[in-house]
Amino acid sequence: MPSGELASFEDLVILDTSIDTVRQLYKGTPDEALLNDLSETLENAPGKAIYHWIGKPWLLRRGGKSGFAYLLQNVEDGLVVLIKNNHIKPDQEGTHVKIELSPKVIRDQYPEALQIMLDDIARAACSDDPQPNGCAVHLACDLQGWTPPKISPTP
Repeated sequence: MPSGELASFEDLVILDTSIDTVRQLYKGTPDEALLNDLSETLENAPGKAIYHWIGKPWLLRRGGKSGFAYLLQNVEDGLVVLIKNNHIKPDQEGTHVKIELSPKVIRDQYPEALQIMLDDIARAACSDDPQPNGCAVHLACDLQGWTPPKISPTP
């Protein structure tokens, strides 16, 4: 039987299913003082810096290909916060905040507590009352009994 095919679903064993990542977008206007502080911090420490915000230490760096100006990462809490959408002027309301949750923080919190935390982070990043504006949930499924097909390299 070719690789990647199942003889039947009887061969498939599901070991675990879970939510792997949550990415919540917020529409609002980024806080100008925060943007200035993030910019100044990176000017003084090109590349990346430790930034203290909302009572936590964050690794701060440019957003790169993410489409956002700034990326704040807190590995201990399993959080990534992207601030200031590069495709919208900073003084205009838009999807300026994206918060990503790791599997660890998702496992350790109730959904209601996670939503409160997400909303609090978004409020700290905006000068107005940000509103949820889309959410991506990535699911994971660990299974046995299936071998992925071999992919030939493209010439």
